[in-house]
Amino acid sequence: MPLEDITQRKQFEQQLEGAKRAAEAASAAKSTFLANMSHEIRTPLNGILGMTELVLDTQLTEPQRENLGLVRFSADSLLAIINDILDFSKIEAGKLDIELIPFQLRDSLQQILKTCAIRGATEGTSVCIQRACRCSRFSHR
Repeated sequence: MPLEDITQRKQFEQQLEGAKRAAEAASAAKSTFLANMSHEIRTPLNGILGMTELVLDTQLTEPQRENLGLVRFSADSLLAIINDILDFSKIEAGKLDIELIPFQLRDSLQQILKTCAIRGATEGTSVCIQRACRCSRFSHR
């Protein structure tokens, strides 16, 4: 029975194992970083949301109320993005739970359009949602 030198194969296996440990450590560090950053971002964002709600409970003009509603919508959107980033880490770890949340597409599109229209107005552009090749009643210029 001939003998086979497996030294190179064993060295390669050790290198692979080392690379695997390094990748796992990097992934754990990324998850820790994301968790810490999400907390650091959520704290002031929740302050913005809380103060916005307090001001919305006061007597406001309709334009003020609408503008604060857009602030709340934008802050909620940012919070959703942060949650999505954390969900990505959960997906990688195989720990994501899917939940079905009902929503009104028309209302969501209106809020997005209003937010974009404000930015567009400062840049001299208009924003509209097209449906059936024409701007719908959600058009803001």
